[in-house]
Amino acid sequence: MNDVVVVGAGIVGLTSAARLQEAGAKVAVVTAHEPARTVSAIAAAVWYPSHIAGDPRVLVWGQRTFEELAEQAVHGVPGVVMRRTRMLLRTPSPEAPWWAKGVKDFRVARP
Repeated sequence: MNDVVVVGAGIVGLTSAARLQEAGAKVAVVTAHEPARTVSAIAAAVWYPSHIAGDPRVLVWGQRTFEELAEQAVHGVPGVVMRRTRMLLRTPSPEAPWWAKGVKDFRVARP
């Protein structure tokens, strides 16, 4: 019997499964497609929890996710590369977004 069932074998599902297994859980991964046929095999992603309210729990989860992806990039996990990015806003914002604390090198660029 499994302790956890992870649905999906993309980067998020497989990373979650691996970390849960490392923590001692018995894990099963259920997926419609083999990992090479998932969106994660070909898609780029930008990390930041922008479509959710400023919940402190989400900031902790987001920080841990960012750290995990950064560690994977350092160790050469296929498909995981850290790249600088810019977030352009339609209207100026007087302050940094709530999730900015989760990104060590976040900075606001002014015109």
